[in-house]
Amino acid sequence: GNLLGGAVWFDVVFGTLATLLAGLATRHLRSRPALAAAMPVLFNGMIVGPVVYLAYVRAPGAPVQVGLLLSTMFTVALGEAVVCYVLGLPLLRLMRRLPPELLK
Repeated sequence: GNLLGGAVWFDVVFGTLATLLAGLATRHLRSRPALAAAMPVLFNGMIVGPVVYLAYVRAPGAPVQVGLLLSTMFTVALGEAVVCYVLGLPLLRLMRRLPPELLK
């Protein structure tokens, strides 16, 4: 989807890497849902945040503005936190209450 939408190559590569690492870490921590939900927040904030800054915020050739870089990383992580904690964990709790035959 990113390639078709005109994303830069390193957004595709590093975004995919962030998703893979977050998925593996989440699976490893699946017995601790609150901690597992932090993995996409962490990996996307630390990997995708700088990619967004470098590819879409910073003007080509302009010096890196550390405050703006950190702000971009924070907003990416915040968005992930909202999705994972406000939507994801309640949905997980709801799904665990459903009868198994409904989840097939």
